[in-house]
Amino acid sequence: MILTTLVPIHIKNLLERLGIAIFVTEPKSFSQLLNLIRQFGKLFNRETEAYMLISDMQEEAGKVTYAVKTKSLAPVKTFIEIYYNPYYAAGRNTLPGDLVTIAGGEVIPKTGKDYPRLSEESILALNPEAIILGHNIDLNTFLETHVNVAGVYAIRNNKIFTPDPDEFLRPGPRVVNSLREIARFLHPEAF
Repeated sequence: MILTTLVPIHIKNLLERLGIAIFVTEPKSFSQLLNLIRQFGKLFNRETEAYMLISDMQEEAGKVTYAVKTKSLAPVKTFIEIYYNPYYAAGRNTLPGDLVTIAGGEVIPKTGKDYPRLSEESILALNPEAIILGHNIDLNTFLETHVNVAGVYAIRNNKIFTPDPDEFLRPGPRVVNSLREIARFLHPEAF
């Protein structure tokens, strides 16, 4: 069984007690995800399929990068909200952070932590230009729960986007779908 590090420890321990072999991973970048797919290809004797999948994913990421770079677009200061009570963000050194960076975002806050906890005051001080949500929430609920930070640029200008969390947060081939959608959200003029 393949798990991420987000799986609660008691679930991991239960699987081990049941004698189920587990593989725990958490790629922190797009390139680490590609390497993981390569490893799985070798592990499951599917190297050709893994190579083709990696090639397709690299091609899609290349199209996104090319579109953003050829327009010489400035990175958009982006806050990736993973949870809101309390506020947790995805940092630059996470898979979601790397995807947003590839898509033309500047991930904030710039801390050494993967998933820092933030106060409302720090979000106001950061004043993100865009907010990417790593959880499902409708716009009305979002606005109600973020009333104390409603003055930030992203909320004032309705620059809020929720990619499919299954594609955005789960390390797999579908992350390129979120990558493309996030790039279009951050830089619509490039597409």
